[in-house]
Amino acid sequence: MPADVFAIAAGDMRQRVTIEANAPTQDKKGQAVPSWSAVATRWAAILPASGQAFVASEQVRNLTTHKVVMRYFAGLSPDVHRLRYGSRVFNVLSILNESERNVRHTLLVQELLQ
Repeated sequence: MPADVFAIAAGDMRQRVTIEANAPTQDKKGQAVPSWSAVATRWAAILPASGQAFVASEQVRNLTTHKVVMRYFAGLSPDVHRLRYGSRVFNVLSILNESERNVRHTLLVQELLQ
């Protein structure tokens, strides 16, 4: 397999996204309230979802609105992180570490309507 199979063309990543982590706080009643804070900013490619392009469970595929491709980010988790692009917010549904090479992440995301 050629070494450049996992190369990422910088020109393909035109969107600057912020990775946010949830560190819940407590309200006056002691209930957990989501509190999002920026942990990193990365270049990424945000692409519209295409049902035929994903090999994922039906449940994730039906929720997916976009696919995001970015360089590997250690510790990225759908349980803790979300993406922000300008005023748009994306929940991370699934993360693929392509070929387990720690080079590129492909994320299936759902855009939140505000």
